[in-house]
Amino acid sequence: MDLRQYIIDLNKARSDEFCSPKAQDQLHLYKKHHPTSILAFKCMDGRINLPLITELPDGVFQPFRNIGGKFDLGAPLLNDLVVQARRDALSDGSRMLALCTYHYSSGDNHRGCAGHNYDTHAAMDGAIKLKQQFEVMFGRGNEVVTAIVIGIETDEDVLTFHGQGDESWSIGDALELDDEAILDKLRKLYPWMHRDMLNDILPIATGNREHVRKIRRQNRPIAELVHGENIIAVGRAFGWMHLPNRA
Repeated sequence: MDLRQYIIDLNKARSDEFCSPKAQDQLHLYKKHHPTSILAFKCMDGRINLPLITELPDGVFQPFRNIGGKFDLGAPLLNDLVVQARRDALSDGSRMLALCTYHYSSGDNHRGCAGHNYDTHAAMDGAIKLKQQFEVMFGRGNEVVTAIVIGIETDEDVLTFHGQGDESWSIGDALELDDEAILDKLRKLYPWMHRDMLNDILPIATGNREHVRKIRRQNRPIAELVHGENIIAVGRAFGWMHLPNRA
């Protein structure tokens, strides 16, 4: 099949799925109980599919994708988008959370982030710097608008939550924990965070716990782990285009 037609067909299929009454009802019900507006800053690598690896409805995360997950809030367009997202959240009576993510492979560095030349420390530093920009822009310890760093291990899709200092906590070490124990871990990692926002982070963690349990029961093909991208999209509104190692 022609690659362009494949992309058009994929877009239609994803659009039909997202706009279906069932999907919209699930999304609206979810947001009713978890109203925090969540911005996800991540690499353009198609493996970084947060709805998939957290088992949450499409539309929960507002994605921002760039090579290596490299962003600068000083860029006029990005700054405007973030400021508008904050305005929208506040006008809805909601809080705003920015997920500053990086990704890596625990099995082979060359399955990690090509945008950072497979250097996990550089990728993590980039996410930390973005978080710090949010703190400069909106204040550190802000209970209404805040940012956290999350690492994504792509061999098993494991999320690692980073605190303010060197503290971190991996879902890979929490597969036997129940929801209340996970919430307690999050409280200790983010002691300044408002309880409503913590309650809205909890489904990200518990959903990833369920996803990782499934992944570990599978013998995941190596083709799903290595780089093989052949589609790059430029612009916005490409949140639907997630194809592992293709786009």
